[in-house]
Amino acid sequence: MIDIKFCYADNHSEYYDINFDSNGDFVQVDNFDTSILLSLYTDQRAGSSEIGEARKRRGYIADELYNSFVHGSKLWLLEQSRLNNNTRNLAKTYAENSLQWFLEDGYLENIDVSTRIYDNINIEIIIIALSTNNKNIWAYSLWRNIGE
Repeated sequence: MIDIKFCYADNHSEYYDINFDSNGDFVQVDNFDTSILLSLYTDQRAGSSEIGEARKRRGYIADELYNSFVHGSKLWLLEQSRLNNNTRNLAKTYAENSLQWFLEDGYLENIDVSTRIYDNINIEIIIIALSTNNKNIWAYSLWRNIGE
């Protein structure tokens, strides 16, 4: 799967940016890095039961173009949550849901998501690609400011 490469915006940033080569072209990668990042960190629109005020529900604007596909995850709903097992379980569910399209579209054979609590919530994603049967592991740490 060819994709555009994302990288940290700078050495001390928690933000990602598109990577360009010396000719000004997009740097491409033959892996799932960028797609996983976008799946996890694009804000999926919250429902009315999750956020009462419609203008605060966020969401990806391009979802208005699709009838059935919704981009991103609801991990953003956990930003101000207490660091406990309920939050960890929700993070796992939100991450799994956001990555489900890889299976449905036939890119991956298997996705295994696990979450752990340290000073934040850590998500580990293990995937097996259909095309290569290679096992790859990604690890992400969510917000360092989750309340206790």
